[in-house]
Amino acid sequence: MRERSFTKLVRRPSHSTKYDFGHLLIIGGSKHYTGPPLFNALAAYTAGVDIATIAAPRRAADAAAFYSPDIIAYPLSGDEVGARHFNELCSLVRRKATAILVGGGMGRTKSAFALIAKMHGAYRDIPFIFDADALYGLGYLQLRPHDLVMPNKKEFGVICGGMAEDGPSVKTVAGKMGCTLLVKGERDIVSDGYRYAEIKSNKNVAVLAKGGTGDMLAGMCASFIAQGMNAYDAAVLGARIMKRAGERAACRCGPFFMPSELLGYLADELHNRAKSKCI
Repeated sequence: MRERSFTKLVRRPSHSTKYDFGHLLIIGGSKHYTGPPLFNALAAYTAGVDIATIAAPRRAADAAAFYSPDIIAYPLSGDEVGARHFNELCSLVRRKATAILVGGGMGRTKSAFALIAKMHGAYRDIPFIFDADALYGLGYLQLRPHDLVMPNKKEFGVICGGMAEDGPSVKTVAGKMGCTLLVKGERDIVSDGYRYAEIKSNKNVAVLAKGGTGDMLAGMCASFIAQGMNAYDAAVLGARIMKRAGERAACRCGPFFMPSELLGYLADELHNRAKSKCI
């Protein structure tokens, strides 16, 4: 897929059809954690992807399907994602998947990590976005420039052996890993090993330290990548929009809101950015 800018993502030709702006496959969830893949999908749709498919253990898939008719949810057998699901997931990838997001709520079993490694090896041309539990299985992988890895500060410390999470350090680690990194925190840092960007908020956005917001950020970044944006630009754009949405939520509600309510603020920020580009 040819790389697209944000302007090209929202300026859709009149002859556009479904799948022209991406199909994101989301792999995650478990018996105990049903929310992460749902938040991934809702944010991905909000950010413009044409199709978002959740592949999750039955309880998580059913919860997503019952939540909204917008959601496409494929139920996998058992309580957790594992290597035995490889062939089923390949059948979903063949439905024109343009990016694959893995990790949210899936657990840290050897079987799950083996599945991720096998999927990543089988689909070398498709960008992967690694978040949450999937970050602990990166040692099984040979990452690629179009992949995005999204640790928080604690997870970044685990990945890099305790290195400080400043711009030059993140740039160094991204270069060694061979991918794009988005280190999440009060100040988000993005690097592809050649450049880095720091995304700060003008206000205290501690309200974003709430369950589900990281899943929404992952879904939004993955949505941009699925639509054809490169991983670095997608991560920078997603981090900026999330920070702005957090500022608005903090001003209006403080910490007193449901995580799902943030989707409306994300949509407003995306719309405002589109208008500013005179689209």
